[in-house]
Amino acid sequence: MAEHLKRTEDWTERIRTLEALPRPWSPPLADAVLRTARRSKHPRPVVDAIATAGPDALPAESLPTVQNWLDRTSPDDDQMLHRALRRLVQSLTVRQSITEAFR
Repeated sequence: MAEHLKRTEDWTERIRTLEALPRPWSPPLADAVLRTARRSKHPRPVVDAIATAGPDALPAESLPTVQNWLDRTSPDDDQMLHRALRRLVQSLTVRQSITEAFR
């Protein structure tokens, strides 16, 4: 699946494919999605899709990757991307905190 996403240029098709996958995604798939999005000239559509459609798609292991991306993204460069990444980090952090609290 990760290879298919790399070969697909159209983010609309990528997002449709991602939305159809069972959740949470495997850590390798989540890493591939985030890596591909980060390398894209226009990563915001996939970040928006993940943040809006359900951050439950990303496994807990993705939090450091998303946090690192957020830390390297200036709100001055792309305010909407920065906001979407921040929402995603907050959602992942809350989910992780709840999960740890009930262990």
